[in-house]
Amino acid sequence: MDTVTGSLFVYRIFDAGPDFNLAHIEKNLRSNNNDPQRLDLNHVRASIYVSELPLEISMGQTQIELPTIGLITFNAKVKLWPFGAISVVLENQLSQTPWEKLNDIAYEIERSQKVTDLTWQIGVSSLSKIGEKRDIDKSLYEDYTIFLVKEYSNSTANALDILNLYNMTCLLMAENKASKLSQQVTKATTEQYIQYHQNDLVIINWNSALVVDPSGAADALDMIEFALCQVLEMQYFDHKLDLKLSYLYDRMSNDKLSLWRNDLERLSKEAAQYYIEISDTVESVENSIKAVGDFYLAQVLRMASLRFRFKDWQTSLDQKLSNLADISRLLNSNLNERRNQILELIIILLIAVEMLPMLVKLI
Repeated sequence: MDTVTGSLFVYRIFDAGPDFNLAHIEKNLRSNNNDPQRLDLNHVRASIYVSELPLEISMGQTQIELPTIGLITFNAKVKLWPFGAISVVLENQLSQTPWEKLNDIAYEIERSQKVTDLTWQIGVSSLSKIGEKRDIDKSLYEDYTIFLVKEYSNSTANALDILNLYNMTCLLMAENKASKLSQQVTKATTEQYIQYHQNDLVIINWNSALVVDPSGAADALDMIEFALCQVLEMQYFDHKLDLKLSYLYDRMSNDKLSLWRNDLERLSKEAAQYYIEISDTVESVENSIKAVGDFYLAQVLRMASLRFRFKDWQTSLDQKLSNLADISRLLNSNLNERRNQILELIIILLIAVEMLPMLVKLI
């Protein structure tokens, strides 16, 4: 029976609102005899720039019961990202696990609400552990699965041969192993890959990735997780901008807007302030990690961003921020126009008052 040894990583990434003060959180945890870890990327600094490394907290072991698989034990950890994201990572050790069973696990995890419920609870528990009172939106999250392969049956000198030995498409698509996927889907899933040595391989799909690395290094996984967190934040702020723009459109179309109640001034300041806040946060997310060299991990990061359509979310956000800026300018223009009308009316009244004695004398 063909088997695989390595790890299965299940990710659920949530947004927890404002930026985290990671230095303050790390200091408090250490003072309470906890041992948080910073992600170690020192060895790839030549090709990767990170503005601030996330803080990792161990959350112990947990179990999930899947319908046809039974109980699966995971080691749980949480990573706190400076821009307010929380990634919950569940790791299951694979030791000579049959490929078919791994496919079944991936299939059921993809469709299990229990996984999302459990990871959300772990995220909430981590906030309690660090003493942060925040809400985590359970409805908005990024889910992902990574298969880290250290050894596998029938291994050859070139890790690319794994695509011919096993049904990697069903695994990466989390489809039933009996599924007859089209050649088009198979090609789209596996045609783009990255290799540094012949015995390693990275294939990134939109909802899962395969990383073959005999050393078991997590560097490629970290790059994929960085890209996932960035995309989640882009989605979060895109949603927030939708709500704010809808609110402003409704208020602007309201005929009851009144200068005397400072409605226009309030809305103008609100739009401008929101534009500044969102722009600043989005910029910090976009600049949280940069690939500055054409090396292996930089390529992994670029491919992950491409697969997750980061540029599409970025373009959508830029357009909505532009709309928000236009609304702020329009409200400001309307406010100034109404003020000018009131000043003109006051001037006319003052002139009329000045002319009143003359009119009385004439009468």
